[in-house]
Amino acid sequence: QIEAQEIAKQEQYFEIFLIAAFLAFGIYQSVLYFGHQVVPISDFPDIVRTGHELLSFKVPTRFKQAPVVGILQALLSHWVGGQHPDLTAGWLLNAILHPLNLVLLWLVGKRIVGKSAIWFAIIAILNYWVIYMLTEPIIETSLLFFSLLTFYLIFKRSSWCYVLASITTVVRYEGAALILAAFVIDMIYCKSKRERIRAFLYSAMAIVPLALWLLGTVLTWKPGTSHYLNVLFTKEYAEGFADSVKDRTGIVRHMKLLWTVGFYPLFRLATEAKGNFEKLTVGQIDSIKTFFSFSQIMAIAAGVFGVVYGLYERQWKILALLIFFIPYFLLHALY
Repeated sequence: QIEAQEIAKQEQYFEIFLIAAFLAFGIYQSVLYFGHQVVPISDFPDIVRTGHELLSFKVPTRFKQAPVVGILQALLSHWVGGQHPDLTAGWLLNAILHPLNLVLLWLVGKRIVGKSAIWFAIIAILNYWVIYMLTEPIIETSLLFFSLLTFYLIFKRSSWCYVLASITTVVRYEGAALILAAFVIDMIYCKSKRERIRAFLYSAMAIVPLALWLLGTVLTWKPGTSHYLNVLFTKEYAEGFADSVKDRTGIVRHMKLLWTVGFYPLFRLATEAKGNFEKLTVGQIDSIKTFFSFSQIMAIAAGVFGVVYGLYERQWKILALLIFFIPYFLLHALY
């Protein structure tokens, strides 16, 4: 018993060390890439303007962007000051959340894959798309933070998950799936009728902020309003892109995109390094393409097997992830 307590204490010290190391590395990345993207993408002005208007108790000019990130940026802008306070506030918000995302990637991953979550967190935070989103003062880094924190609380069976899921819905609309994920997990684990009723009430209350925001969207809607809902209900949205809808969407296309974002960076350095030292022959290039195709098949097979086996073993955490990920993927793949 004493030996078991000693082992548990050592593991606790190791976890504290990991958290400190992850935070230190995340802070290093935040400092390194702070202000890296001088000209933000076009969503930024809408995001921060919405925050300023709400803090001034004004009806937003547009309800296109969910309000949480804009409010946080507007609050920080009053503190940072300077020549471009809004932009600096956007960088700062990402810089604060990025190290926390690294810790949360490990904490959430540990609940699913165990000790291997260390490598999962490191690989994820080094992904160049994650780093790119760190440099853009828009919603993605905040969405990752609130989504991961919600999943962590769901896995811990904490009722606070409904509060975080509710906030995430007004970080970006796809966060609504997190409320469903929390509710379904509660329905699986709740043992009494009273607990199930409480979970239902929590989920109903959690959807209120998004419902109010969508109500404001409907009440202020005018012909020609630019909004993400146009992708579902109008043809004008598709006409705003140079590429046709067919060329931008599709399940297979987006599955390949997932591989490009998640797996391709793991192989890219090796293939590019070889190309830097010697000119690749046609046969070598074909071999690399074949390897990439094989890795795509293996990624799909491993993913399907992991999901099926996990659900068979009643690892309901995987179900929570699927409830969020599948609608998110289909929405972006089809529209």
